[in-house]
Amino acid sequence: MIVSEKEILITILLASYNRLELLKECIRSVVEQDLIECEVLIVDDGSDNVTIEWLRGLKNGIKVIFQENKGVATARQVGLHEASGKYVLILDSDDLLVEGAISHWKKTLSASPEIDFFYCNNQELYPNGKVKKSDYVEFKDAHSFRNAIFRNPRIPYKHSGLLFKRDFAIEAGGYNKSLTSKVDIDLVLKFLKAEGQFGLIPEPLVSFRFHGNAVSRKKRVKDLNLWWNLIDKYGYSSFMNFYFKMARTSWELLKFLFEQFIFYTSSKKNVTK
Repeated sequence: MIVSEKEILITILLASYNRLELLKECIRSVVEQDLIECEVLIVDDGSDNVTIEWLRGLKNGIKVIFQENKGVATARQVGLHEASGKYVLILDSDDLLVEGAISHWKKTLSASPEIDFFYCNNQELYPNGKVKKSDYVEFKDAHSFRNAIFRNPRIPYKHSGLLFKRDFAIEAGGYNKSLTSKVDIDLVLKFLKAEGQFGLIPEPLVSFRFHGNAVSRKKRVKDLNLWWNLIDKYGYSSFMNFYFKMARTSWELLKFLFEQFIFYTSSKKNVTK
C-alpha cells in the first residue's frame, strides 16, 4: 500500500531504459516490500515501445514519468524534483531489494534523523548462481571518504541503495545533467563538499545482478577524462590532484587490461569448442 503524499517518508526512485525483463524483476522485489509511507517513482528515459507499454500498465500506485532519451542523469534529476518523500532511495533496473529492506531503512531513519545520506552494503548475484557480499568501509570523515573515491581501485559505495534527504540533495545541486557517466560519483562528492553527515548500513539491502550489459571495457578508458575533471573540481592542491589522477588512471587501465584478458580467454575457449 502506498499512502498519501503528505505522509510519504521514502521515494523509491528508478531510472529505466529498456532491459524489460530485469526491470520486471526489480519492480517485483519493490512491491513485495512494506510500502507504507513510501512511493515508487519510475522515470523512463526513452525506452522502446514494449517497455513503455508495460510501464503504462503498472498499478499499485506506481508513478511513471516518460521523457525522451536524455540520459540517466537527467532522468534522476527529474525524479529528484518530482519525488514527494522526505528521503529518496536510488535503485537501478537491474537491482533487487532484499526481503525486508524497506523496513530496515525505516528503522534506521527513525534512529538517525540527523544523517543526510546513507550508503549500504550489497550482494552481487552472478549468472552462475554465485552470491558474493560486498562490504564497504565506514569512513570517519568526509576527507577520508573523498580520498577513497579518488584513490581506491573500487568505488567505496554503490549508487544503488543510496538513501538521502531530498531537500539536502537539491540544495547540494543534485545530479549533473551534463554528465554522461560518473553521475553517482559527482553526486556523492557534492554531498561531501556540502558537509553532509553520512552513515553506512552494514546489512546488504540491495542485490546487484551482473549481466552482459553491466560493464563496458572500453568505457573505462574513455571515462578517464571525466575522472580527471571530477578530481579537479572536488580535489585539493595541484600536487595532490596530480597524485589522485595518476592513481585513478593506473587502476582504471589495470581493470581494462584485466577485463580484456578475461574477454580474450573466454572468446578463445568458445572458438576451440
